[in-house]
Amino acid sequence: MRSLRPLALMLASALLYAYAWHGPVGWVAGWLWPLPALLAAPTGGPFREAGWAFGAWCLGALAWWPLEHSVIPLPIFALAHLAMALPFALAVFLYALCRQRRQAWAPWVFAASFTLLTALITTFSPHGTWGLLVYTQTWTPLLQALAWGGPFLLFFAMAALPAALASWRLHPGPEARRNGGVALGLFAWLLTGGLLRIQTTNITPSLSVGLMADDRVVADIGHEEADRVLPIVAGFATEATALAARGAQIIVLPEKAMSMTPSFEAEVDRRLAAAAPKAILIAGLNGMGRPLKLNVARVYAGGQPRASLLKRHLVPGWEAGYAVGPGPLTWPAADTRLGLAICKDFDFTDTSRSLSRADARLVLAPAWDFAGTEAIHAQMARFRAVEGGFALARCAQEGRLDAWDAFGRSLGSASTDGGKATLMAVLPLGPGTTPYARWGEWICVVSGVLLLLAAASWVRGPGESAT
Repeated sequence: MRSLRPLALMLASALLYAYAWHGPVGWVAGWLWPLPALLAAPTGGPFREAGWAFGAWCLGALAWWPLEHSVIPLPIFALAHLAMALPFALAVFLYALCRQRRQAWAPWVFAASFTLLTALITTFSPHGTWGLLVYTQTWTPLLQALAWGGPFLLFFAMAALPAALASWRLHPGPEARRNGGVALGLFAWLLTGGLLRIQTTNITPSLSVGLMADDRVVADIGHEEADRVLPIVAGFATEATALAARGAQIIVLPEKAMSMTPSFEAEVDRRLAAAAPKAILIAGLNGMGRPLKLNVARVYAGGQPRASLLKRHLVPGWEAGYAVGPGPLTWPAADTRLGLAICKDFDFTDTSRSLSRADARLVLAPAWDFAGTEAIHAQMARFRAVEGGFALARCAQEGRLDAWDAFGRSLGSASTDGGKATLMAVLPLGPGTTPYARWGEWICVVSGVLLLLAAASWVRGPGESAT
């Protein structure tokens, strides 16, 4: 039976990993899922434990298949999740090695190495932070950590707590108790600080935003014939006029909602600019008939097209042949500073930091979701809002329409469900530039220092007690 213990613990970690993404209180499992794998550390050598950990991650990652099978083929799915399993396996290897050497640094080596290696992968991934376990976190007070240190501050805390608890459970000596106290203190600090941030941040003026998406026109998005496209433009213009009549000061339409070519681009602009001349209209356009196609969000105000933004982070494969944009757009309007970015741009933390450094207080996001990915894409955009200190209105065709304040609290949501959806929401302006925008991934620097200190301790020899 003892030989089955590592297998049972691996299965427990895999089930907790899967539950974290799909369970009704998955955010709790997001903090606990590594615990069984770490409890297995004394049962074998570091290489064996790393193998068990790798298997636990891969088995748990099968929970992603229902979300991703319609988007990516099985070989790419497997390679992507195998790559994401490597940081966890290596972190468990180092943890087991530290425990074997009776090093008190074991929990912090796990948290620091897991954080650094995962951050490295997301830096070079064309999908940015997609798949990070921090996206299982839905409790608003804990999300305020994003404004201080971005997703990897929360990631570090989520790794440190189970590692410290595993050490405490296995060898409850003085060092283990101290490490457990520090990890629990970090959790308490994030929770208390989050509650205080929500309660003490001043209420700011608000703007009324209207969102509208219509899945029934998706089949015509790639067409280049004016007689097929202009009726769609007219339909969106009519909806924009109706939203303005309901009091919308800003109107957002989805990503690539309408096609345009150079031959009738001026007519598209004319119709959209005239739809709501007293409001600000953001329209996602699909620029066709060019050497490089354009995924563009265009700003209309005062009856004129005022600015355009090209999408920066394109979807690999799906958006081959599209021009790459320079990054988010900000501009002064309505006595504040507005921001604009498109769909997948919100998979990357450079989007929130750039918008925040420009002091954007309200950001608009035309988007287009894939079937099964609506919830995770919405959650990623919600994280960017808290990181950047801005309110966010996201309008996605074949997906969700959402509005959040700068604390990540929902102010309204709707789903297209294959048809048309509209949403009106009043969004208070965000507080603006955050510590995370100023200091970036400082938690990765802290993680590097912790690993250096652990290495120095390793050189000095084993500690007084195993932790």
